[in-house]
Amino acid sequence: IKLCEFGSLAVERHAPGSKRVLAQIFHLGYLHAHRRARCDRLVIEVNPRHVAFYRRWLGLLPYTTPRHNPRVDAPAVLMSLDFNTIRDRIALLGGQPEKMATQRSLYPLFWD
Repeated sequence: IKLCEFGSLAVERHAPGSKRVLAQIFHLGYLHAHRRARCDRLVIEVNPRHVAFYRRWLGLLPYTTPRHNPRVDAPAVLMSLDFNTIRDRIALLGGQPEKMATQRSLYPLFWD
C-alpha cells in the first residue's frame, strides 16, 4: 500500500467560499496523489476537535486514538480513506454544487 499524507491544510472557516477552497485543495491533492503518484490511501493528521468535520464532509475515518504530537504540542488523530473511495465519490457527486443543499459532503464542490 502506497500512502500519501495531506498536511498543513488550513482554511479560515468563516471566509466566503471556504468550503469550496478546501474541496478544491483536496481535489488537486487527490489528482496528484492518486492519478499521478499512484498512491492507494490518503492519511491526514488532525486535532481531535476536527475529526467530526473531516468524517462528515469528506468521509475520512479515524485510524488512531488521540495521541500527543510533540511537533505541535497538541493532541492529534490520524484519519484515512482509500483513494478509490474518493474517486467513486467524485464520480457520483463531483461538479454538482447544487447538491450541497441535500448532501453533507464537500464532494459536490469537486470538479467532475
